[in-house]
Amino acid sequence: MKIVSIFLLIPFLILSCNLSPSDGSSGGGGTGDGTLTVYVAGSYNNGSYDVACYWTDNGTVVRTDLSVATAKDSGATDIFVDGLGSIHVSGYYTNASDVEVAVYWKDGVISSDLGVNARATGITVDSGSSVYVSGYYYNGTISNKAVYWIDNGSTGETVLHSGDYARASDIQLDGSGGVYICGVSSSQLGAYWIDNSAGEEFLSGSAGSNAEGVYYYNGKAYFAGRYFTSSPAVNSAAFWVEGVITEARLNTIAGQAYGIWAGVDGIYVAGDYYNASISGRRAAVWLNDASGQADLAGEISTYPTTAYSVMVENGDVYASGTQTQPGTTEAVYWKNGILQVLESGTTSIGIAVFLVP
Repeated sequence: MKIVSIFLLIPFLILSCNLSPSDGSSGGGGTGDGTLTVYVAGSYNNGSYDVACYWTDNGTVVRTDLSVATAKDSGATDIFVDGLGSIHVSGYYTNASDVEVAVYWKDGVISSDLGVNARATGITVDSGSSVYVSGYYYNGTISNKAVYWIDNGSTGETVLHSGDYARASDIQLDGSGGVYICGVSSSQLGAYWIDNSAGEEFLSGSAGSNAEGVYYYNGKAYFAGRYFTSSPAVNSAAFWVEGVITEARLNTIAGQAYGIWAGVDGIYVAGDYYNASISGRRAAVWLNDASGQADLAGEISTYPTTAYSVMVENGDVYASGTQTQPGTTEAVYWKNGILQVLESGTTSIGIAVFLVP
């Protein structure tokens, strides 16, 4: 699953939470059907700072805060539930020196620091319970090194690309020992890596392009992001398929794709684009190509929305993101286009969705 390097489009989010139930949930009955649990990782603001958290919905929405040692901003960026039911969440927190630190949580226990002046962006786990986390280092203003970490009892770091703008946005495994990571190079090109820096490949587009989400299915990796060229001027939400050098452009009105899922039902991509009728951005899920665009509205249909992640189960399409309300932006998800608010009345964001049947 993917998750977002949001710093390109919206302010940095920082969260801090513990994997025990929070003091309250974000609302009453959800849209869960009793046989499937929806997990959404993100953050909310408690009035003083941003708090990393995740929400679950299996009929009722419940928020779980993820704790850190400081009462400062922290954030959750991705979530993965393994076959044993353990919940893994990637993210970061702000330490006592006001420096951000990349971490992950497993069942409420925070890992040792993965990197200082760094953020973790994506997480996945193999069948042997080794944890893989994508991320990047940055100087407080701009990313400058794309990396991933493996925790298999001891933590190791693999540097993928160094230089200003370099970052890793998401991570997936191919089931045969291969590690796929997507992101951006120091030339501001969308890129992906297989295992290490020697496996670097660039996606189509020029400087200003990016790759934000990766999904591996049936022998191929699929990447979501933005295709950009200045001549001719094109700025489009797009996806790429491993082995195919051209992009599939989805929406060229300032479009940006963040999350991707592929399976027998097709290729689903989540993101947003500029919608002139609302003078703001509109969340969308695309199926296979630009003709399969489905807009995702909030409770006030003329207000902006954004979708950051998408997953499909039994033909049902789930996308996580935000809706804008008067005075705030709220974490939400959509099931087949039907909205579920996760944190009503509180500034919050739902970044990554994960489904457990």
